[in-house]
Amino acid sequence: MWWHIAAASLLLASPGVISRRVWPAALAGVGAWLVMIANILYLRTFGSWIPWGSYAAAGNLADFTGAVIDSLRPADALMPLILAGGLLSAALAPRPHMRLRHMALYAALTATTAAATAWTFNKGEPLGSKLSDLHLNHKFHALAASRYSLSVVTLYEALSTPRLTADNRRRIGRAMKRRVTDLTSANFDNLVVIFMESLEGWPLGLAVEGREITPRLNAMMADPANFSATGLGNDTGTGRSADAQLLLLSGLIPSRNRIYAFAYAGNSYPSVYHALKQRHPDITVRSFTTDHTGIYNIGRLAPQLGVDSLYCWPGAPGAGRKGRRGRRMADGPFFERVAHEVDSAGLWPEGSHKVMQLTTFTCHSPFRTVDGARLNPPEQLPHDLRNYLRVVNYTDSVLGNFIDWLKSKPDYARTLVVIMGDHPAFGSERRKELADHIDAIADESVPLLLLNGGNTPANGPGRQIDVYPTLIRALGLGDYEWHGFGTPINGPRLQRTEHEATLSALILSHNLFGRTHESSPQISESDR
Repeated sequence: MWWHIAAASLLLASPGVISRRVWPAALAGVGAWLVMIANILYLRTFGSWIPWGSYAAAGNLADFTGAVIDSLRPADALMPLILAGGLLSAALAPRPHMRLRHMALYAALTATTAAATAWTFNKGEPLGSKLSDLHLNHKFHALAASRYSLSVVTLYEALSTPRLTADNRRRIGRAMKRRVTDLTSANFDNLVVIFMESLEGWPLGLAVEGREITPRLNAMMADPANFSATGLGNDTGTGRSADAQLLLLSGLIPSRNRIYAFAYAGNSYPSVYHALKQRHPDITVRSFTTDHTGIYNIGRLAPQLGVDSLYCWPGAPGAGRKGRRGRRMADGPFFERVAHEVDSAGLWPEGSHKVMQLTTFTCHSPFRTVDGARLNPPEQLPHDLRNYLRVVNYTDSVLGNFIDWLKSKPDYARTLVVIMGDHPAFGSERRKELADHIDAIADESVPLLLLNGGNTPANGPGRQIDVYPTLIRALGLGDYEWHGFGTPINGPRLQRTEHEATLSALILSHNLFGRTHESSPQISESDR
């Protein structure tokens, strides 16, 4: 790492050496500082450095400004001082009088440190393995800041896509032949998928000072008509919410360093929706969200996953155009608007096959409380934990109201309702601190409920990658070509696929599911 720092420093100063002026080196230093700060804040918000493909979509971070601001720490005030000190020293330094022999010596030092960096990175184990270890264990590395230079990220990006060898092709072929057995379709006519933003598993069934945090979800779990698993292992990567949709809908494992929604938006994806359309060509898939079409590129990605009509409502009631970049619609008004839209437009005709997807937002950090939140957690709990418990209690209540609306439909008994937390709310470092207050927080997992899915016991600890084959089994979609990498949570287990993350990366990076779906969904985007 010290060789790397020396090489990076010499490279950053090289514009000043070549031009024989101070300002080009200072400008390069400012650029490097901005990249490092951006990556540190991105790490705290999303648990990864910024993938190359995401710099072009940097505007999306405006929708997560609250989460970024919430991640700031008092010590961060020193960061601008470091930059200011560097610029001041550059301004006061005498103008360099570099002769050709000085430049030659400088070039030799740069080449030597760069070569030493490459040698030490490759020593002992492959470079790709070492970079991957640094990427995944960033929170425990003493020199984390130095790793956010463009050189390290570029190296990692260049080495992160595996080659499509003959052996890998054979492995993918075997994965394609895996089949879920003991299909248990209950003749479902309808499917409703609800992605619950940042809903973790530990609040379900937990009480604070005698009050249940999630009374409505607890009642759903107790219903013998439903299946529940509160401890699904988290498989999402840098893409977070988008990754959860890939896992549940397509049965593919997202990359840890590349957001597939931007890098592979044009791919042809397998999905539960495509499988249902193969059986019932008349199905229309409608997706409702408080995101706008640019968030995680959903405007382009939706048709690839089988969505026909995309309803984007990013603005809170009364927020006007500012709603796109400011206050989001809370889950209560969101569920109410979905119900009103469906009823007023006649989107739930009895006797036909219907598919709906809903994506909530209220539980997103920094956990801003909303009108209607009734739980008042103990004052001695940390501020962010108290707010999280309040928003979870709130969204549990309004979700229960939406399920009541679904139950009012004559064909509710033939509707499979899937409720899943998309990803954990807290990072591992913060989780360790909060576990001193509530032990259950140490378990980094998300919940899954299948309403009308039968109250059969789980066959062991599951992961998010297991939800897709669970749905293939529950919906009786055995004739679809892709059954996923996972194994059903409540049915006969399948043998795990070796190197499944690598194989999934190959499928994504080489678009191995064939042609692109050229159709575009009907998009309804409104701030009102």
